[in-house]
Amino acid sequence: MDYTRVTVHGSQHRGDLVVPSSEPLVTVLPRLLEMLSETSPGGAGVALTTSEGIQLDTERSLAEQQVRDGQLLLVRPADQTPPPPQVSDLVGATADRRSSSRGRWSLDTARLCVVLLEAPLAGLATWQAGSALPAAAVTAAVVLVLLAVAACRAWRAWPATAVVSAAIGVAGTVGAGAVAGTDLSGAHPVLVPAATGLACAWLVVALAPGLAGGQRPMLATGVVGAVGCAALPILLALGMGVTGVGAVIATAAVCGLGLVPAAALSLSGLTELEDAAIAGRPPARGTAQEAIDGSFRAMTGLTLALAVLAAGGLCLLVGSHPSQWGWGLACALGIVIVCRTRFFPFTAQVVALAGALTALVAVLLACTPLAGPLRGLVIAAVAAALALVLVKPVPEHTAARVRTWANLAELIAVVATVPLLLGHFGVFSDLLEVFSR
Repeated sequence: MDYTRVTVHGSQHRGDLVVPSSEPLVTVLPRLLEMLSETSPGGAGVALTTSEGIQLDTERSLAEQQVRDGQLLLVRPADQTPPPPQVSDLVGATADRRSSSRGRWSLDTARLCVVLLEAPLAGLATWQAGSALPAAAVTAAVVLVLLAVAACRAWRAWPATAVVSAAIGVAGTVGAGAVAGTDLSGAHPVLVPAATGLACAWLVVALAPGLAGGQRPMLATGVVGAVGCAALPILLALGMGVTGVGAVIATAAVCGLGLVPAAALSLSGLTELEDAAIAGRPPARGTAQEAIDGSFRAMTGLTLALAVLAAGGLCLLVGSHPSQWGWGLACALGIVIVCRTRFFPFTAQVVALAGALTALVAVLLACTPLAGPLRGLVIAAVAAALALVLVKPVPEHTAARVRTWANLAELIAVVATVPLLLGHFGVFSDLLEVFSR
């Protein structure tokens, strides 16, 4: 017969006992209680529990209940036994999942919302006060821009970002209001103030976090955005029509998308680090990681600036009812944007390009002479195609074939852009007129 040595702790005494392992506890419990001087005769109203609070079944043996040698058993009144332990991972799993969820409201999320609200609130306040106190609005804009430059120069924290956001809103509003009463804005009461305000906003980005903060990606992003937006009123002042301005800006922006990866590598310093590594001077891992992160930020910033310019240019081009050359140019530029989306790996970049495409499609549907039901069918077909791609993933060999066709389509669209742009400005018709004489 096998035995199990257990430590039994009663209400008054404690003892190390040897109990048969294979006999039911009900046969040995009276003798056990007698040895411990427990007052319950025959074990009535008494229960044996483990230190974890698990009550032992007196009809089963210690071996059946997997009681090990040296285990502590407690003698308790049956009506005072603790409830059995309940082990559940749901609470812990819920807490872990909540803390790791990306959609959780946090301090960083609150800061981001504040930063995003600073620009429109500051711009709205300047717009409301600027009509009565224009000098005060200009002074506030200058002060905020200087504060943004100083904050970015001193530290890179959320307060500096909030000041920059407010400066962007005020500078954009003041810039738009400064040209509101000019002759050029009288001919184009919406385009010129909007483009000037955006140019001022991008200029703040270039000055504060870019130049003062020493962030070359932000400097390049601000310069590209400011130059692109300032080109609209400049070209209009030179006598170019709205359709021509849209064609030039959209073409330049879409062509600039092809230069974004190389520009990001150069702005972040990765090109210099690669040259140093080839020359036998490998950079530190921290330096390389910082440069890589800078290249990602440069790609995102430049893509956002160029996507805004492309969307605005395409809307101006298509919304002004151009000639057949203009329609062809808009379609070619849209194909280039679609094909080049595959080279941008981050969500913000793809969303920016998708926004430009959405603007183009919306203006195309609004300007084409199609009936309402037919437009609805076109939109439904696009939605169904997108849903089909998501529901049924494309096989790898099909994806490779699609990439090959996309490369060919992009090449054809890029080559066709130049003659379409020239045809839009009437170069071919002028040449035909000259040579027909």
